[in-house]
Amino acid sequence: MEIDVGTERIMRKVLYAAIKDDDDDFEAQLETLAAEGSIADACTRAADLAALMMLDKYGGVPSEETILKLAENTARLSRWSEIPATEFTAYITAIFEQTKIQDVLPIGTALRIPFIQCAHLLVMWREEDEHWYDYLDRLWEVLETRSNPSR
Repeated sequence: MEIDVGTERIMRKVLYAAIKDDDDDFEAQLETLAAEGSIADACTRAADLAALMMLDKYGGVPSEETILKLAENTARLSRWSEIPATEFTAYITAIFEQTKIQDVLPIGTALRIPFIQCAHLLVMWREEDEHWYDYLDRLWEVLETRSNPSR
């Protein structure tokens, strides 16, 4: 799935707001995605990015224990979001079970959590001398190449 440039631009703002723990800007950027009609695509892309990072980091699908630890870490470091570890656990599990997120989480959380989890992983797992947005660019390229092999 390719994402248009406008959606990508807003999505980067959402991720940056999550990284800054700026709830007001985060919500404003989500509203912009919703107004543009691209929030579903952006949520899917954020989930794809998070899955790619986890698959790479763990060499495959993470174990239940790993998911629990990651969810607790994300909830602790993203306290501003008021999303508990149990919901991060449900989200990560849903990604790998290919379950619709809205089937396991309330809609408000389902629209916020993909960006918060993705932002957390971008900061946590980037190379030591790398900015989060450079890591995002590398991951984005992988996803774009996979969706369009002729690139």
